[in-house]
Amino acid sequence: LLLVVPLLGGAFFGIVPLLFPDLLAAWAGAPGNDHYMYWLAGAATFGYAVALALGVRQTAWAPVRMLVAAVLTFNLASLYTCALEIAGGSARPIIYLICGTSVALVGLCAALLARHRGAADGAPNIAPWLVWLLRVATLLAAIFGLLPLLAPVTFVQLGGGQGTDIFLYRQAGAATLGYATMGLLQLRSRHWAA
Repeated sequence: LLLVVPLLGGAFFGIVPLLFPDLLAAWAGAPGNDHYMYWLAGAATFGYAVALALGVRQTAWAPVRMLVAAVLTFNLASLYTCALEIAGGSARPIIYLICGTSVALVGLCAALLARHRGAADGAPNIAPWLVWLLRVATLLAAIFGLLPLLAPVTFVQLGGGQGTDIFLYRQAGAATLGYATMGLLQLRSRHWAA
């Protein structure tokens, strides 16, 4: 049931940029020039809500462990983006809301992972072709997570964007980096149930 907390965060912070990019831009004090990036950030964040909704229905730890680790990674990276915005002196109230939510989710996810740290996966049982697919997906998630997180303007300008909504680009990278963590854990486990 604790998964409902990040589910609600993922739903809210996913739906707003996905459906209301101009509203989020106004809340964040950003120009809102790159709607496509808002939609991508919203979709990446909302993906966690969808996965967590499925995870809430699980009765075992293995099917949600990697998802919880991904949420932890996402929110640690989100704290980095919030810290940069706050240190820059231009943080609006929405940044503090995101920061507070990320702090709570980091604590929750770390506690869940610590509580279940002894749980083991079964023997690897996925097909070799799936391992290659996971490798490619994980590499792409790492690239599209780290680049906007660490070099947001360059990343967006390479794609033809204007490079003006830095906080949002970093948040999109943070969300995507969580998927890279999940991919690494899937490659390590290679167990279908996990």
